[in-house]
This record gives sequence, structure tokens and C-alpha cells, in this order.
Amino acid sequence: MGAGLKLLCRIQTELNNTSVSLAALGLLVSTLEYPEINVDDELASFTQLESVLSRRIQSNSSLLQKLNEISEYFFSELRFSGNVKNYYDHKNSFINEVLNRSQGIPITLAI
Repeated sequence: MGAGLKLLCRIQTELNNTSVSLAALGLLVSTLEYPEINVDDELASFTQLESVLSRRIQSNSSLLQKLNEISEYFFSELRFSGNVKNYYDHKNSFINEVLNRSQGIPITLAI
């Protein structure tokens, strides 16, 4: 089976999952440009971020409180930011690069 077909099968499997992971889908797309990345290892980074946030956010928090906590964590503490100097850099479109550089475009920062 070719690499492209393997990728399509993995994407289809993820889409059939009852709890589709945008991070997993984004990382699978990233393998088109970065075939050497290990999706499971990269997903572990997302799990760590999620773990920190789940400890900070109370289940009874309002949506606004949750969004403020997420924003504070990513943009103040971790220093994620938009790539205003080079918005059209292709690296801004790959979630693995955004995670590693803490910089991207709005759609990938949102994942």
C-alpha cells in the first residue's frame, strides 16, 4: 500500500472514531510535508497540554472563564502567537510546526 493510501486510511479511521481528534487529523495532514513525524509521539504533546488545562479549568466554570484560562495558558504562559512577520510561511499550516515553534496562523492556533 502506498504512503498516500495509507494516509487516507488513517484519516478515514480517525473520522470514523466517535470522538474525532482535530489534533490527530492535523498531524496526519502534517505527514504529507513531514513524513518522518511520529503522530503518536506528537499527540502525546497535546495530551500534556490538555492535562495541564484540565487541572486548571473547573467543570462548573462558565464558557467565558474556560476560554480565558485557555487563552492565558497558551498566549501568556506558553507564548503562542500569530506569525505576523511571515503569515504565508507554509510552516504556519502544519500543526506539528505550530506546536514546536509556538507560532502559526489562527486556524492552526485554534486546534
